Amino acid sequence: MAESQRYLQNLNSSQRQVATRPDGHLLVLAGPGAGKTRALTARIGHLLIARQIPAREITAITFSRRAGAELRERVATMLASGVGKAVHSGDATEDTVRRPAVWAGTFHAFGARILRAGGARAFGRTRDFSIYDDDDTERTVRRVLNALGVRSGSARASDTGTEANETSRTRSDVVANTIRAISLLKRTAGGLPNRPTASDEMDAIFAAYEQELAQANAFDFDDLVSLSALALGAHDELLGRVRARTRHLLIDEFQDTDPAQERLIAQLNAPDLCVVADPEQSIYAFRGTSPLVVERFLDTWHPATIIRLEQNYRSTRRIVAVAQRLRDASPASAITEAQSSGRDASSRNQPPRLRLWTENAVGDQIRFWTTNQPDREASLIVADIEKRLRDGCPPEEIAILTRTHAQMRPIEAALLKVTDLPFVIVGGVAFFGREEVRDIMAYLRVARTDDDAAAFWRIINTPRRGMGPAMVIAIGREMLALDPSTRNPLCALRRLTADGRAPEGGHDLLALIDELRAQFASGSTLPNLVRSAIELTKYRDHLSHTHPDDARERGRRLDTLTELASRHSDLRLFLDEVVLSTQVDGPREDIGSVRLSTVHAAKGAEFDHVYLPGCEHGVFPLKYQPAQAGSDDLVSASMASENPGPAHLAEERRVFYVGTTRARNTLTLSACTFRQNRRAAPSRFLTEIGSDLLVRCDPGTSNPVTIPSSTVQRTSARNSRSGSDLPHA
Repeated sequence: MAESQRYLQNLNSSQRQVATRPDGHLLVLAGPGAGKTRALTARIGHLLIARQIPAREITAITFSRRAGAELRERVATMLASGVGKAVHSGDATEDTVRRPAVWAGTFHAFGARILRAGGARAFGRTRDFSIYDDDDTERTVRRVLNALGVRSGSARASDTGTEANETSRTRSDVVANTIRAISLLKRTAGGLPNRPTASDEMDAIFAAYEQELAQANAFDFDDLVSLSALALGAHDELLGRVRARTRHLLIDEFQDTDPAQERLIAQLNAPDLCVVADPEQSIYAFRGTSPLVVERFLDTWHPATIIRLEQNYRSTRRIVAVAQRLRDASPASAITEAQSSGRDASSRNQPPRLRLWTENAVGDQIRFWTTNQPDREASLIVADIEKRLRDGCPPEEIAILTRTHAQMRPIEAALLKVTDLPFVIVGGVAFFGREEVRDIMAYLRVARTDDDAAAFWRIINTPRRGMGPAMVIAIGREMLALDPSTRNPLCALRRLTADGRAPEGGHDLLALIDELRAQFASGSTLPNLVRSAIELTKYRDHLSHTHPDDARERGRRLDTLTELASRHSDLRLFLDEVVLSTQVDGPREDIGSVRLSTVHAAKGAEFDHVYLPGCEHGVFPLKYQPAQAGSDDLVSASMASENPGPAHLAEERRVFYVGTTRARNTLTLSACTFRQNRRAAPSRFLTEIGSDLLVRCDPGTSNPVTIPSSTVQRTSARNSRSGSDLPHA
């Protein structure tokens, strides 16, 4: 192989096809652990090195920021020199069009770049807009519901056109249901202007919410994708500039794209479009995604070439066999194999199914435990983990993956009983979601602009300064008297203060904000600005009074925030990075710790040892419950019924499949005979795996009976490497 093509070394034949396939529409069907990132890296290298494609014409979109960072790092390593001119991060504030580099990041970061590059003007915002995170959205929705007098659970997911069964009447449920309805409108219908017919009340809520965002010169997280697609459709000049940057477009985890993201892809109309997908890893129905997006790709981008990545480099042969059994049980896999790898796909055809195989070792048997109740199940899992740690296993190579957050409670209790067992709960409150971090960040946001209403309302009485509910109402009324161009709470407070109608705390707050702005205007560094916000607010004293038990720990997080700020020189960039860090929220807290998380939160990760508790009917697969906003415990409301049917069951099987395929070396399944004081039946997924692949152990023994590896026949012919030819007991 020529020296200039070293990037093709260590690729298998299918990966090499992905890397070198000429321009066109390419669907890469990639099983778990099949080296898709390696193939995408090589394709970017081939474009840059062999074909001399300008870096500015290449864009890669990833599902998470962590995946984008990994892709950038791999390309940088591959290129070895001059990398600064070839790859840069997926920052939202850089001009999408002008920087001559390969761009890699998430859909939301890409959409933010489009809006920053001029798209925001289509919606009456400036390019200096704020991005509202989940907390900002919740606060805004609460204000809207209060203003409209909405008191009952009438704003439901069913208002988006789905069939939901929302009976909640508590205030928090009303807010959650409303947020979910708004999000689904934007993800599935674009939010504007041709969304499904909603109730009159939901129409009013949606309109008021959008007005609040516009008045604050802000977009919410869903807007970044849905409105960027609309902006491209409205501005030919912007569309031309963005298309010039996406002539070669690579999209990872394509099965997780929602309709709004599909519309954005359609607007880009890239002549060279490569998407990587596995329909069996589509697990976000509650966000409006569907594995059918892969079929729609074949219809929309006909003719398309299909290449399959089926060799697993991650897991043992037994774990791969489990994965293949679950794929075989999926309705989506019961399709023709008439389409061969590398051939053009016919319109209206389903993608071919994958037949996973590996050359890895046979590995340990898949263990299955049965216990009488969750507390006992949790204790046994923790005891087994203790043994692995004593044997030298690094804690971060162990994961307990649950279907729901509720399952974590007894497991967390069991972990807490072991004093020297480090663990982290992933999917809880992330670093940038911590109260103290949000508070200081809100001060920075207000220091940047008058318009950020959500940030102002957060800090108005934090720390306490006598600006209670009466002052909030007074500011709201004063805003109505302001000109629309200055109708924000900060300007209203200035008027009230100037007229002597505000308490002393109002003067103090304005003085504090003005001091931060003076420092910002004078060129103060970001870490100094963070320190000033902490000191001027006397925030550490505030923590001592309000959180005496953990004030020191919270204070350490503020120190970490200051250190993180030192990595940035631009305040707007730093603020955008915080909002867009939905996958990697601040510093990694799971290094050196056993990981406890839901399967959804573990997607994309891998571990040496994985435990999947709750393999019972009603847990895995999850029994239908009324959908709740933003919950990965629940499936889409469109799948709702007491007997969920094929769509719900297929989604649950995919979640289970993703959980099992996180494991490299060992996989331990467990179930309870009683849960929540009711008898529990074993999961049907255990039957689909088959008793020949499971070793049913007495959970009290550390040496379960195993089946000799000689019973697993290794075949040399590729077509024989299917699930049925992998480990049998």
